[in-house]
Amino acid sequence: MLTITHNQSMRLHKRCAACGKKMEKTQSEGIPYWTRKRACSPSCASLLRRGKPSWNVGLTAKTSRGVARAAKKRIGVKRTLEMRKRMSEGHARTMTYGPKNPHWKGNKAGYHAFHEWARSHFIKKGVCEICWQKRKTQWASKSKTSFARYRSGWRELCSPCHKHVDFGHVRRWKRMIVWVNRK
Repeated sequence: MLTITHNQSMRLHKRCAACGKKMEKTQSEGIPYWTRKRACSPSCASLLRRGKPSWNVGLTAKTSRGVARAAKKRIGVKRTLEMRKRMSEGHARTMTYGPKNPHWKGNKAGYHAFHEWARSHFIKKGVCEICWQKRKTQWASKSKTSFARYRSGWRELCSPCHKHVDFGHVRRWKRMIVWVNRK
């Protein structure tokens, strides 16, 4: 049994049931919570729960109101064969790729969508097409205004070369091309 003691300043104290450390009631804790509290910390609370089953072990929807509320949507729902077929067709329709997908935007898709498309459709070799170094590479579109859906419209570039191409460091990039072509 836990004993609650009052000291001279009228603060509540009691001992932790797990470690025996002295606990003090904080101002934000209410009396009902404080009287139920047995542990000084979450780690001590887990020590007290060790070996005890979970609250819902052995309960069914018929014997427990909490479990019944959680399972309410699933109990007694009978779906006809036609309804199940329509549900599976609807799911299959959302799983289509390309122009058959209802969310397909075609050429009106954005920058990130095209790069994501290239990432999922083309296989990387891991070698930059400008500096020919073996590095982690990215797909870069050859055209700034339109994006192609074929391999010849994209280049596999390392991050520094991709930055030089995209952000207009044209002079340095052209020098790099000349240097690469000399080899």
